[in-house]
Amino acid sequence: MAERENARLLHEVKSLLDKNADLRAHTVTMSGSNTGSKPSTSWDAWDPVSLSLPTAGCTSSPLPPVVDITIPKAYKTQVQALPLQAFEGATDVETVYLYLKQLDNRVRLVRTFSDAQRIEYAISYMSGAAHRWATDDWYPKNPRATWAQFITAFKARWVPANAALVLSGKLERLELKGTEIDRINDVYRATLELLGFGDLSKIGESDQYYQMYLRKIRDPAIINTISHLSLTTGGLDLDTLLKYTATLMVRKLASQPAKVTPTPPPGKESARTNPSRPTKKAGRVSVQAIEETTAEEEKPNEQLNAVTDARTSKPRSPPFNARRCYFCEDPGHIQSECPAKKELMARLKSGKV
Repeated sequence: MAERENARLLHEVKSLLDKNADLRAHTVTMSGSNTGSKPSTSWDAWDPVSLSLPTAGCTSSPLPPVVDITIPKAYKTQVQALPLQAFEGATDVETVYLYLKQLDNRVRLVRTFSDAQRIEYAISYMSGAAHRWATDDWYPKNPRATWAQFITAFKARWVPANAALVLSGKLERLELKGTEIDRINDVYRATLELLGFGDLSKIGESDQYYQMYLRKIRDPAIINTISHLSLTTGGLDLDTLLKYTATLMVRKLASQPAKVTPTPPPGKESARTNPSRPTKKAGRVSVQAIEETTAEEEKPNEQLNAVTDARTSKPRSPPFNARRCYFCEDPGHIQSECPAKKELMARLKSGKV
């Protein structure tokens, strides 16, 4: 689809050039000012890279490149889902890394882009000093550069000198997790690419970044498997180590049984699972001892010691009168002075009951 559209546009441009050449020749003939030099009107004289249109007697500078970077409809939704922030020329390592990582994600998605379209797309997401560097300094000197050459020049200009120290510390802080192993491996690769290690298959077992990744593996079974593979194959590289580690971790997670949380039986809701029922801490009830006194020592306005009751989940008991008879429930006397009890005891002794 894109190739047919490009062919149609090229054909239209060629037709316009031919018509322009015929018009100029006709104008020269009508005015009689032909100097004998034939203007350059051939299609081969047009540079498709610089897009400088051939004109007779034109001494102006070539037109800037016009590259179509319209995202095809088949990729538009996927591209919009990937974030990409404009790069303003900061020398912070994390900012440069984030821009290159997000840019690489989009460029890898739109595989129909040529190198010129990729470069133009990257420049369109630059502003400030970075955009001036790309359009005024680098691109005029490298009109036919490839995508790899552009990335190399970008790193040479914007990656600071202490990037190796900062990024090495970032790699040291990474932790391997089975559920995120693919994302962590991708971060490890992208960080090494920013350091200049594009091909991880060239990093052997003696390299510091190979040993750094190997130390992150905590599972003894995976370590033994990788050691066995290293001995049987004559040594591994970092690219193979990343792939084997991801495969082994995913298989281990798949072999583990799923955790089933026990569910309470229906109809029996406990206070812990019922959010509408407020829970209270069980408190201690402290009761002070009350000494029994004789009738002579009793006073009509006798006071009882207060009973303190802390918060508890049980309802409070009704007020309790300590001065009452347990035999006849009469609050006017105590059990030892109860006449009904004395009468009953006398009848029991006499055998009248």
